[in-house]
Amino acid sequence: MLCALALFEVTTWHKLDALDNRVGDALLRWHADSRKPPDDIVVVDIDQVSLVNPQMLDVAGKWVWPRVIHAEMISALVAQQPRAIVLDLILTQPDRFRPENDVELAKALAFEHAFIPMVLEENTEQKAPLKMAPPAMGIRPLENASPDAAYGIEGPLSLPPEVWRTGYINFIKDRDGIGRRTEVGRESEGWWIPHIIGRVADALQLPQPKRPGFRLNWYGSDFTRISYADAYLATQSGDRKLPFDARGKIIVIGATASGILDFVPTPMDATTPGPFVLATGLANLQNNEWLREAPPWANPTLVLVLIFGLALAFVVRVSPTWVVTGYGVLAAAAIGGSVVA
Repeated sequence: MLCALALFEVTTWHKLDALDNRVGDALLRWHADSRKPPDDIVVVDIDQVSLVNPQMLDVAGKWVWPRVIHAEMISALVAQQPRAIVLDLILTQPDRFRPENDVELAKALAFEHAFIPMVLEENTEQKAPLKMAPPAMGIRPLENASPDAAYGIEGPLSLPPEVWRTGYINFIKDRDGIGRRTEVGRESEGWWIPHIIGRVADALQLPQPKRPGFRLNWYGSDFTRISYADAYLATQSGDRKLPFDARGKIIVIGATASGILDFVPTPMDATTPGPFVLATGLANLQNNEWLREAPPWANPTLVLVLIFGLALAFVVRVSPTWVVTGYGVLAAAAIGGSVVA
């Protein structure tokens, strides 16, 4: 009965997943303390300081800034030849009062490794046929793709289709609401819809997992962060150069300012900035160090070994002290093995 119940748990029921995740999160935080993110992934941070910087207020006003500001920032980055630029800002609605700003942003995004986000809308009746997606979006048919497949997509309608090098940025969460994984893309009715991480990985030929989703291997310290205001204002004065070397780097432009509300719960923090999730996923792929799942047979095998040991303790005439001691040693070895692994 115990064997049946245990196997039902690890194969179907999963009632202990919450406990497993919490213990795993603790191990992951402990492990992350020894890990530093790569230097060649940089976050240009729309932080609180940038929003209240007097010079930025004079030039750009209060948030939301005119898109020509982002166009000038991206142009300055492109001049230094980065490996990729990932813009973690939603650009759905056109600027109806200053359409020329959208034109300037489109010019800046002509850089072949500049990527912008889209959002997948899971629960909507307004779905677009996937076969109508512009080629730049990276949505493509696989084998046996349905010609009538459709999906709810909030795309960058403010920009011309030729610069729609998009990928979705939806937050991927487990049943307890914590985000422990991300994706390189997903399949729907025989069509491949890429995540923005997958778009960058394809363009830069980074290693990728065999499965579309993968567990994030977090870092214990922040990525290199450059305040957006410092970077932008440097391009508008003096020699008009950025205050850091962007050459050969992956640049993620996103927000950590509290007023913009781009925060998600992860094992590291209940309010992890969204750009750091993207940066972590890209770093994991670049360094080929995302977390691999244990093979499917591992948990059932471990369960059966433990239960067999318990059954053996009832059959063999052994002192209860030795049984308890043996199981204590086994438990310690299991925990120690998990930590090392």
